[in-house]
Amino acid sequence: MRVKIPDLLITTRKGAFVVLDGKHLELVAEQPKDFFYYGATFDSSYFYLADHDATDKKRQSTIHVFDKDFRKVNYIPTPCVKVHQILKLQNDLYKTDTGHDRIVIFRQGALKGDHFIEIDYLNTSADTRHINSIFVDTLPRLFICEHGRGDSVIRSYHLQEREKLYIPVGKEAHNVAWYKAERGLLMTNSSRAKSVLVFRLDETFYKHTQLNGFTRGLAITNDLIIVGTTVYRDDRKWSAPTDDHVAGINFLYRELNWIEKRYLPAIDNIHEIRALNEIDYAHKPQIGETDWSRIASGKLKAS
Repeated sequence: MRVKIPDLLITTRKGAFVVLDGKHLELVAEQPKDFFYYGATFDSSYFYLADHDATDKKRQSTIHVFDKDFRKVNYIPTPCVKVHQILKLQNDLYKTDTGHDRIVIFRQGALKGDHFIEIDYLNTSADTRHINSIFVDTLPRLFICEHGRGDSVIRSYHLQEREKLYIPVGKEAHNVAWYKAERGLLMTNSSRAKSVLVFRLDETFYKHTQLNGFTRGLAITNDLIIVGTTVYRDDRKWSAPTDDHVAGINFLYRELNWIEKRYLPAIDNIHEIRALNEIDYAHKPQIGETDWSRIASGKLKAS
């Protein structure tokens, strides 16, 4: 590989790890027996990991706070259930409250969870659309990925105007980010397609790259697109490992040309990937780089 691989933070069924050189694992947060770590984000002082109960699907999720040496220093109770992706942006902490089909934003200074805003834009109060990812480029607009119980949808949601636009994107989508190289949205199509897709805002489907495995976890640096492939949910039905059934990290050039997959069989399922020592445009992009003049194209349908 002719480009440098960044250090990565990943959450898995086995705990949270830092991955060095794409293959050397260092366990930084051991997996408790009663929940998984799912969402991961960080700021200049702390790492934040969201838990997701493995047995009680109604249990409220907690945000676990670690210092830069990964010593646990705090925790944040939440009103959320089955939290997937989280995002620390400026002074706010965004959470996908998957169990309630909503986004919850903890406001500045609310590290004890006593002040938050609910964006219950679907008005369901139940896990019917399975919101699993959130991406923020230019506030106050969000991109939200709904896994769905049928077709998946990427929504553009405006906090102030309550504008809601959506793009149908196939089935079992995870992860959404602005893809500057192609002026569109980059996402993972996790189920049968096992691919990385690009949808342009003024068109529909644009291009894709096929991968082996259930795609989940996305990071974008100046040189690379980094995608996790993992064991599918019903992995207990499989009797022998194949390329599709071994967790690993895929590296692609920014043009979506696949380079290689580095296998990490010890970690089982990958939930999240964040680049640590380079700008990660899927995590915290350069604010304002999106061309929002194209968002109102007729190709996008009002919900």
